[in-house]
Amino acid sequence: MGAQDRPSLDESVPAGPHVGPGGEKVDSAPAMEAVAGLDPQDPRVLQILSTEHWSLLSARSLVYNEAFTRVGTFLTLVSMSLVGLALLAQPMEFGRTFLVVAAITLAFDLLVGLATIARVLGAIDEDLSAMHGMSRIRHGYLKIAPQLRPYFTSPVHDDVRSVMAGYGRVHTGIYGVVYFLSTSLGLMVLLVSVIAGIVSVVVILATGTDAAIGVGIGLPVTLASFLGLGLLARRSILAGQAALNSLFPSPHDET
Repeated sequence: MGAQDRPSLDESVPAGPHVGPGGEKVDSAPAMEAVAGLDPQDPRVLQILSTEHWSLLSARSLVYNEAFTRVGTFLTLVSMSLVGLALLAQPMEFGRTFLVVAAITLAFDLLVGLATIARVLGAIDEDLSAMHGMSRIRHGYLKIAPQLRPYFTSPVHDDVRSVMAGYGRVHTGIYGVVYFLSTSLGLMVLLVSVIAGIVSVVVILATGTDAAIGVGIGLPVTLASFLGLGLLARRSILAGQAALNSLFPSPHDET
């Protein structure tokens, strides 16, 4: 087979408008022209793609480890704070001084929790970027060896729908909420929301207000924090998905 008869890496996607950040159409002709000049039978192509693939795998592993470490550190901090407050409770006899100390301690935990949520959201965005890159690389693999298509179970196109399919089944409704709470991000949102409610109760008690009033205010604060942080997380994730630039979207018969 001559070089002119070999399939190019972009043979299934014509040069022209493709999906860019926010879903708008972008002209990917320059990128397609560069890809069209590659020979899929050149061993250097496979070597470079494989190197980039392993680089993305390593980056994804590091992101996961950092996110889990940050969440674990936060849980340890909260546990130590509660143990410390329990040790102070008896000698200080739950007086106003103890309530002030508890409010300061829990407020610090709240700030650390918010920072941890921000980092977890950043990790999710970085992980999505790595998944996007690996989907694009797998598309290149299939251009080199199209007969391997039946053996691929991971996405081989780089549009949002294909990339998100790599994370498994999409949960909606009440199942979506339950699934969200089972994730590290959902756990962080729930814990931080509860801490926010407890802080509001402790602050109210420190002012000498009745406990029933404090609880009546703490519950709405917890619910509002949970909804607010949940919506903020959803907005951040959707923004990351919208930022993906698709050069090899899935054909209509596969969507």
